[in-house]
Amino acid sequence: MLTVVGNTNANPSYTRAVSRQITQAGLAPNVLFAGILPDRELSKYMKASHVLVMPSSYEGHGIVYGEAMDFGLPAIGTTSGAAGEIITHAMVS
Repeated sequence: MLTVVGNTNANPSYTRAVSRQITQAGLAPNVLFAGILPDRELSKYMKASHVLVMPSSYEGHGIVYGEAMDFGLPAIGTTSGAAGEIITHAMVS
């Protein structure tokens, strides 16, 4: 299951386009758009997750990457902005 957390109203046309692609690919039963979550609920998702992926074009602060790594999650992001400074390549054994 892919859980997408965040404001789906920030860019409604993009949200609709992504939703259409998911539906056309037959993946809708495997994707949950959770929307904006309060901290306690977000914490539950982080604890149950396997990885954080945040494909933003620029992330100024990168707080979410650090929060995810505090939950033991590997983080995947772009190299622009804070992500390039916070996320490093490392082997975990």
